Amino acid sequence: MHGSACIASLIDSEFFISSKGIAGKGLALKRDETPDGRTKNAYWRAMESINAREACEAIAAETGATEVTLFGEVLGVQDLMYGFNRGALGFRAFDVRIDGAYVDVDHFITLMEEYSIARVPVLYEGPFDYAKIRELSEGQSTIADHIREGVVIKPIKERTDQTVGRVILKFVGAQYLTRKGETTEFE
Repeated sequence: MHGSACIASLIDSEFFISSKGIAGKGLALKRDETPDGRTKNAYWRAMESINAREACEAIAAETGATEVTLFGEVLGVQDLMYGFNRGALGFRAFDVRIDGAYVDVDHFITLMEEYSIARVPVLYEGPFDYAKIRELSEGQSTIADHIREGVVIKPIKERTDQTVGRVILKFVGAQYLTRKGETTEFE
């Protein structure tokens, strides 16, 4: 999905929000408010709208984990809006990591259903099929009236490869890569 990657982490009972670029530098986003108490930052607003802190705390309590991280896309911040008007935000989760280990797909689905957090759509389950992946990377989004960005491919059971690390791939569609219009982000 063409949004902005957002990461919500509960680490030793402290809650942090970050983005892919910021987290890669070991940093988090400050939660600033307007004078009327509204959260300024789009990432914080999106995570508060789905009660991410409460979900991470509940998962930590249930599993005895010291670190729970939720990964997803904030929607309504790029040129493909997924039905959100400027200023309105959505969120779709795509991964959970508990104490440094990504959870298998079935566990992820169970957690998201338990905490009422929307997930990215699943377009195909089955053996690796390059032609099928290429076909699915193109066409209309399944949740909005515009093209899809592409697809992410990952195994049902988490695994790593000695060469590439975690086994997860992204196949971006040609329609997305050649579309007209600019990609813009805003808070």
